[in-house]
Amino acid sequence: MKIKKMEGIIEAILFTMGESVEKNRIAKALDITQGQLKKIVKEMQEDYVKKLQEKNPQIDIVAGSSDKNVKTANRTGKTDVRIAPEILNRMMSNPEVATKYENMLSKIPALDRWADSMIKSMTGSEVKYRQVWIDKDGNMGSMVITGPSEEQKKADEDRKIEKKKENEQKLAERRAERKEQMKKIQEERRTIFAIGTDMKSITENVVAQAVGTAPSIGGSCNVKA
Repeated sequence: MKIKKMEGIIEAILFTMGESVEKNRIAKALDITQGQLKKIVKEMQEDYVKKLQEKNPQIDIVAGSSDKNVKTANRTGKTDVRIAPEILNRMMSNPEVATKYENMLSKIPALDRWADSMIKSMTGSEVKYRQVWIDKDGNMGSMVITGPSEEQKKADEDRKIEKKKENEQKLAERRAERKEQMKKIQEERRTIFAIGTDMKSITENVVAQAVGTAPSIGGSCNVKA
C-alpha cells in the first residue's frame, strides 16, 4: 500500500475513533509493523508542521513539549512554539480542532508585541527569548527570558565611568589634602610631649601627636628589649 494512502487511512481512523485507538490495531489494519507506523505518523506530523509554519511565518513551530530550562535565545528572534504530537494528530484528523488551534497560533505575534512593549516600558528590559507550548491535553503555556536592553547597557556603562571619575577625583582631593597636611607639619616647628606610666605608651602618644592621628590609628609600638 502506498504511503499517501496509508496516511489517509490513519487520519480517517484517528478522526472516527480518536487517539484512544491502540497503535497495534492501526498497524495490523494496514499490515505494517508498529515501527513503520511510528515513522509514517512522525512524517505526517512533520509535513503538517511545515504547513502550519507556512501559514504562520512570524513564529517558529516544532513538534514537542515545553522546555523550561532553555538557556539560549532563539536566533531568529521569533517565538518558539512547541505543539505536543497528540495535539498535532488531533489537528490533522479533525478540521474543527485544527481551526481552534490555528486561530490560537495566529494571535501569538500580536500578543508578543504587546507583551514585549509592556515589559520594556515598565522595566526597561528587553525580551530575549519567548516560548509558547500546547501540551497533550490542549493546555497552553508561555514563558519569556528577559535581559538588559541596549539603552540599559549604555546607561550602566556611563554610570560606571562617572563613578570611576568621581572616585578618582575624591582620591586626588584626599591626596592633595594629605600632602598639604604633611607640608604644614614639616614647616611647623612644634614641641611635642606626652606623659604616662610606661615608655611604650608615652612613645606611641608622641608619634600620634606628630602625625596627627589618634594613638589607636597610628599603630601600636611593639619593641622588645
